[in-house]
Amino acid sequence: MNNFDKWLKCYGNDELSIFSQDTEALLWLKLKTIIRKKWLNAFAQQHQLHLTTSKLQDQFCELYTLLQSHPESHSWLEQFIREENGQLALLLPLAIKTQSQFAETEY
Repeated sequence: MNNFDKWLKCYGNDELSIFSQDTEALLWLKLKTIIRKKWLNAFAQQHQLHLTTSKLQDQFCELYTLLQSHPESHSWLEQFIREENGQLALLLPLAIKTQSQFAETEY
């Protein structure tokens, strides 16, 4: 079993303590947080990482393999996650306003 599959199995079995004890497991978990097609593609493009697979799960595995050997992979992911969270935070007031307008609409 390769490391990717090992971490996937741990995650699926709710064996989450391992993710705080192993840097490769933590890398897997950080990458898991951006596994949405839009985010994964943006991250890969931002860091000039060429992915040869097209299915999301395959890209997750491929990107994990690429990042394992890169010394800045953790900082890249942390920065990307912070940036995406910042963008989501900016959209939150708009979503709340839209939702409250929707609730006020009478049917």
